Order: sequence, then structure tokens, then C-alpha cells
Amino acid sequence: MASKASTDIAQDATALLLQVRDVFLFQGDGYGPLFFYVALAGFCTASLRTILLAKPSINFSHGLALGVLTSFGGSTLCAIMCGAPASLVVNEALVTTLLAVWVVLFLFKASIMPLLETPAGRLFMSVTYETMRCHVMMGSAAL
Repeated sequence: MASKASTDIAQDATALLLQVRDVFLFQGDGYGPLFFYVALAGFCTASLRTILLAKPSINFSHGLALGVLTSFGGSTLCAIMCGAPASLVVNEALVTTLLAVWVVLFLFKASIMPLLETPAGRLFMSVTYETMRCHVMMGSAAL
């Protein structure tokens, strides 16, 4: 009886770990593809927050251009040097998501910036930013 219970627990744990793996690798039929957009929005939020903290009076278009270069410039340069298509060309969601996040942060910075300073906001930005950085490194290593 005890061996059957431990086998069931091991199978449940394996299934859970496979689901977590799929989420963080943005694959599978579950939440993986959705987590890509959550992680991308968090990545963009962390990058754009830094811009707003450094220069709160930045105008909209300058902040947007700086955000695109800051967020995606390194992986674009890497792809160009390796003769591969840049991530901005391959995945149209990158700039679109950054634009959406920039519009929200720029227009509502007085109410959103304090939320990002809470422990939950910092945790969200940290996890999503580092997840996207990990995917950039995996993609760059595959070039």
C-alpha cells in the first residue's frame, strides 16, 4: 500500500514539474504560451520603469525609442553579427507589447509607479525580467 502511494506522489510530482517546465519554456498546451506575454510585459515594465526613474520628464517618443533600444538592442546586435534575423523582425509581439506597456506607464505613471515599488511589484518584475533574459541567452546561444 505504501509503495502505491509513493508511486502516485512521484507521478504527481513529475506531472507538476513537467507543467512548470512548459510554462517557463513557453511551450505546451497549458499556460506556457500565455506566460510568454506575461513575462514579456513584465520585462518591458522593468525596462521602461528604469527609463522613467532616470528621467521622469522624458517625452513620449524619446522614451519609446529608448525603450526599444534598451530592451531589444542587445539581441538585435547579436543576431546581426551572426547573420541571423533580428528578434524584432521574427516576433512582432515584442515592439507591440513594449508600446502597450509604455503607453500605460507613460499615461498612468503617478498611479502605477508606486505599485511597482511594492514587494509584489518588484517580485513580478524580477521574475519576468530574468525569465526573458534567460530566453534571450538561450536564443543567442542557438545562433
